[in-house]
Amino acid sequence: MGNLESDLHDRRCVPDTRDADFIIEFPEGRIDVLGPLFDFLVSRGYQEVTSDGYVRVGDWPIQFVAVTSELKQEALDTSVRAKLYADSTVSVVRAEYLAAEALSVGRSKEHVRLERLLEIPDFNRGLFDGLVKKFELTDKWNRFSGSYGS
Repeated sequence: MGNLESDLHDRRCVPDTRDADFIIEFPEGRIDVLGPLFDFLVSRGYQEVTSDGYVRVGDWPIQFVAVTSELKQEALDTSVRAKLYADSTVSVVRAEYLAAEALSVGRSKEHVRLERLLEIPDFNRGLFDGLVKKFELTDKWNRFSGSYGS
């Protein structure tokens, strides 16, 4: 993982984020999709920090998120490739998909994340609105909008 910690810090796109999420696609039908990954990371000296899927890399808690919905699959499929180093790239999920996922989860901490994502200057509201409709999140969006004035 090399200098992952410093790169995550330098490339944050959501203000005040405390973690980084990695969306991972696993073979269909696999029940314990993250266990082998955690075992590997722990064997390399990274420490598991919570049962919610976080592993600490330097000062960053990293959450590995399995693709478990059509929304997450589409987020992964439409991610943007970004050069991390001269010889490596990563796929970055678009903010609009992160916002739709935060809305679908509905926890208060996700609402805070959603508010921050909506404030990103180049946030594509048309794409987000399309995701809300496509993934049947309109009722959740209406409740969120009424509560948070978005």
